[in-house]
Amino acid sequence: MYWLRIGNDGENESFDGLREVVEYLNECDVGRIDLWVGIGFVTPNYHGDDLVLLYVGGDNSVLIRALNSWERGYIETRLEEVYA
Repeated sequence: MYWLRIGNDGENESFDGLREVVEYLNECDVGRIDLWVGIGFVTPNYHGDDLVLLYVGGDNSVLIRALNSWERGYIETRLEEVYA
């Protein structure tokens, strides 16, 4: 299960697959990834302490592991550019 939180004010959301994660990120106008930081990433719209967290977790959003390189690549190649 993938867990996602967009920004400091976001709620933890769970997704069964990466396709659903990408669709949601694009709906929220997150934008393309500038840099991966731990279990999250920064974009032009979410940066500093207000980043996007995305990781593999169990029930109740308990961290299991960070995304691997394939998963990161999948996300990076499918996010839409957003001009704020």
